Amino acid sequence: MPTPFCVRAAAWGLAVSAGLLCPMAGSMCSMAGAQDLKLRHFRTFESGEKSIYAFAVDSSERLLAVGGADSNVTVFDLATSRQIRQWQLSQSAVVDLAFAAGRPLLVSASYPNSLTLFDVEKGEQVWQTKCVSPPTRIAFSPDGKKIGVASMVGRGMIYDADDGSLLVGIKQSLPASNGVAFSRDGSEVFIGTTPMSGKSGQVQILRCSAVTGNVVREIGGYDGTLTRLRVSPGGSRLVSLGREGKLNAWDLAGDRLAQGWNLDVQRLMQ
Repeated sequence: MPTPFCVRAAAWGLAVSAGLLCPMAGSMCSMAGAQDLKLRHFRTFESGEKSIYAFAVDSSERLLAVGGADSNVTVFDLATSRQIRQWQLSQSAVVDLAFAAGRPLLVSASYPNSLTLFDVEKGEQVWQTKCVSPPTRIAFSPDGKKIGVASMVGRGMIYDADDGSLLVGIKQSLPASNGVAFSRDGSEVFIGTTPMSGKSGQVQILRCSAVTGNVVREIGGYDGTLTRLRVSPGGSRLVSLGREGKLNAWDLAGDRLAQGWNLDVQRLMQ
């Protein structure tokens, strides 16, 4: 698995919390803490995957879900490292995972074009649907009723979490989207778009209506790549992250860049 997966996870942990998880090239997923931009290992989870591409932690910080090259979605108990659920998907690699806040739901995005919803408490697959175009990133709305999807070669989308139906397409101008996040009240969705998925170029971060898919306005743009978007717990900041270690915090009240960091990738990996 490419090194940037590890770097992105590390940088994201620095931006959002004191603890972080680090997908690794191999079948183990390590839980780590960040100190002076360095990682220190303190727990290992064995998933059986050849390579791990995706992970998610639920809002209670009790469960860890991982997925990767072998099309498995595995859920662990964070306190004990014990595996409590595993599903084998028919599609190929799992590229992203997300838990719903306040609901026992987990959604996975798999290449080339599927979304799958699981009920973690019951251990059941609820539904599986085909995306209009290959998904790259997924996120639940705060109420757990909608799923935002960024796409490799098409527009961002919003799906109904109850039945997997397509609710709305995002009316973006650039062809690829690599980040998606909902506002704190769920009325808006933020989409990070690029000319081509995974390639350096002009990144646009769009503020869109979660009801109509219309672009309300552009928050900001910069040259580089975009791999993740997250809204801060208080809802006042949006954080964007790129493969090259560019980490930006955007002030949502004024739609402007509040602070930026260029993370040292080599130091993160030491």
